[in-house]
Amino acid sequence: MLLVDDNEEALQLFARILSSAERPYDIYRASSGARALALLRSRRPDAMLLDLVMPEMDGYELLRLNRQDEAIRDIPVTVSYTHLRAHSP
Repeated sequence: MLLVDDNEEALQLFARILSSAERPYDIYRASSGARALALLRSRRPDAMLLDLVMPEMDGYELLRLNRQDEAIRDIPVTVSYTHLRAHSP
């Protein structure tokens, strides 16, 4: 499973959720669209959880490039939007 989000807290949260699943997952993390594209091509994960709102290459651009690449276009994608903020007492 490839987790793509520019928010480190979101990456940690999703990784913890997947780590506690009954089925073991190989978990890869990317904090940018460019890194995610490289991991898609090199690791070929079973699926990708993708944040759409990221700086530089956003999730929309990553989806476009993913669909143009025959080697990775069949990897399922779930789109997410996380907005985590610090808890104030």
